[in-house]
Amino acid sequence: MLVTLLCSFVPHFAAEPANLTFRRILAGAEIPAERPSVSPDGRYLAFFGEGDIFVRNLLSGDVHRVTDVGDGNRASGSPVWSPDGKHLAYSSASRKEIIAVNVDGSGKRMICKYTENAPWWLKAWSSEDRILAYTQSTQRGPGSLLWIGVNDGNVQRIPTRSVIADDVALSPDGRHIVFTARPVGADTNAPTAVHLIGSDGNSEAAISAGFADEHAVGWTPNSKHVLVLRRAALWAIPVLDGKENGSPTMVQRNLDKFLYGRPSIRTLGTTRSGALYYSVLASTSDIYTAEMDADTGKVISQPQPLPLPRAGFNVLPRWSPDSRRILYHWVQWQPPENFIYSMETGAEQRIGPDIFAAAPCWSVNGILIQGESGPSSAVPSYEGLKRVNGFISLDPKSGQSTSFPGAVDTVSCAADLIAYFTASGIRVRNLKTNLETEVHHFETRTVRTQPLISHNGRFVAFGLFSADADSSGLVVGSSTGGPLRKLVKIKSPVEFQHSFGIAWSPDDKYVYFLKRRDISSPYELWRVPASGGTEESASLKFDNLRDIDISPDGKRIAFSVGAIVQPEIWALENFMEESK
Repeated sequence: MLVTLLCSFVPHFAAEPANLTFRRILAGAEIPAERPSVSPDGRYLAFFGEGDIFVRNLLSGDVHRVTDVGDGNRASGSPVWSPDGKHLAYSSASRKEIIAVNVDGSGKRMICKYTENAPWWLKAWSSEDRILAYTQSTQRGPGSLLWIGVNDGNVQRIPTRSVIADDVALSPDGRHIVFTARPVGADTNAPTAVHLIGSDGNSEAAISAGFADEHAVGWTPNSKHVLVLRRAALWAIPVLDGKENGSPTMVQRNLDKFLYGRPSIRTLGTTRSGALYYSVLASTSDIYTAEMDADTGKVISQPQPLPLPRAGFNVLPRWSPDSRRILYHWVQWQPPENFIYSMETGAEQRIGPDIFAAAPCWSVNGILIQGESGPSSAVPSYEGLKRVNGFISLDPKSGQSTSFPGAVDTVSCAADLIAYFTASGIRVRNLKTNLETEVHHFETRTVRTQPLISHNGRFVAFGLFSADADSSGLVVGSSTGGPLRKLVKIKSPVEFQHSFGIAWSPDDKYVYFLKRRDISSPYELWRVPASGGTEESASLKFDNLRDIDISPDGKRIAFSVGAIVQPEIWALENFMEESK
C-alpha cells in the first residue's frame, strides 16, 4: 500500500543462450571505486568520485565531470539514468536532497528534500518520470521502497516486510520491483532471498529458496524473467503478474570469480538491447622466480612463472631455509590456504588446512602463520576452523600447531624473533621469553610498509611515508630499539611498493626494495647497503611487482606479479532468446 509523503520541490525540465557472448569493457585502474551505472544504450558509465558525478564514454574512453562539489552537494551512491539517457539523478546525503542534472552538467536542480537520517539510495528512473529509491529505518529493521516524482517532487513510500540488502531493480514495463532481502533482525551474514513486489506496493513475496550468496540481478527486456545470481551461476526465474511462473533456468555457470571464496560480482544494470553489465573482482597474481648473481645482486635470467596448478590467485612466495622449496599463499578461497612447492620435484604440500590463516613465513621452529581474530561462528560456512587472535607455529612434517596469543599484524620472522605492527608502532617479540621491544613509534599521519626482520634478527627494515618529504624513505632500526638509520629518501611522485616490497640479502649486508617513478610506471628492484650507501638497480622491472624474497643461498629470487584484486566490467549479451 502506498503512503504519500510531503517533500519540498523545485520545478525543472518537463531461455536458453543462443549466441551468448562476453565482452570485457574495462579493467584495472580505469574502474570507478564505487558501483557505476550503465546508460540505457550501453555507451556510457555514470559514477561518482570524491563527491562528484562523472560520465565515461565506453567507446572513446573519455571522461567528463558532470557536477562540481564546490556547492557542497556531494553525491552519494550510484547515479541513475533517465530512460532517454539525457539526464542523471543522484542523492546528496550531506544535504539530504535528491538532485537531477543534464548529462552535460547543465540544468542542475533539486527534486526534493528528505528529513530521515537514513540515506535514500536511488535505483532506477522510470518511463513515467518517477525515480525508484530505497531506505532502511534501522540497520536491521524493515526497509521502504520510494517513488519520487521527477516533475512534482511527490514521494510515495512502499513499506517492505524485510531488510532491503540492495540489488533493487525495476521491471522494464514498470509494474514490479525485485530486490535482495534478509529477515528483519538478522545480521549481515544471514541468508538472503530474492523478493518481488508490485510497483504499487502490493503482493510482496519471495521467489527464491534463499541462499547465503543469492542476489537479485535484474530483468530480461520483456519483464518475463527475473535474473538471479546463485552461487556464481546466473538463473532466470519466469514470473507472471508478480508471481513465480515455472522452473528457473540456468543461463550461465561460473559467472563470478569467487575471490577469497566469496562472490565478487556486482551488477550494473541491463540495457535496452538486453545486455547485462556487471563488475567482478578478478585476481591475476602468479609467482615467478629468476636467477641472481650472488655477488652483484642482479637478476641474470628471464623470470619464469612457477607451474602451479591454481593460476591467478598465488601470492607471498617465501623460500625455505634449504632454498629448495617455496611456501606460498593461495587466495581464491576463504580462508586463504598455504602450500609448499618443491623446486626439485614440482610436488605440493598443503599446510594448515584447518586454520583460518593469513601471511606465512619460515622460522627455526617451522612455519609461522598469522591468525585471524574473531569467533568461528562469524563464518558459518567454515565451522571447525581454528581462529586465532595472534599467530600459529606449524610443523610442516607432523602438521602439529602451536598458538601464540596477542594481536599482531603482518608477521616477519627470524630465529626466535618476530617483527610486526601494533596500533602504535612496530615491535619485535622474542618467542622464547615473550619479551617485546618497540622499534618505532608511529607518528601522526605516517603511512608505512610491512616491517621485515633481518635473518640474524638484529635489524628491522621498513618504509616511512608522511606529508613531510624529508621524513619519507626506507629506514633500518635495531631490533632492540634505538635510533633509525635512513637508507633511501623518496619524494612524491616516487613511491615504494607497500605490499611486501622489502627483502634482506642472505648475509644481511643489503636491503632490497621496490619503487617506481610514479603511479603509471612499473616497479623496479633496487638494493642499498644496510650500513648506508648508494642504491643500485638489480635489473628487475614489472608492473604489479611485489612480495619479493631472496633464497638463502642467494642464487634465486621469488616474487609475485599481477593484481591481487583487479576490478573488471563485463557485458553478457544474447543470453536468452528474448534478448535478441
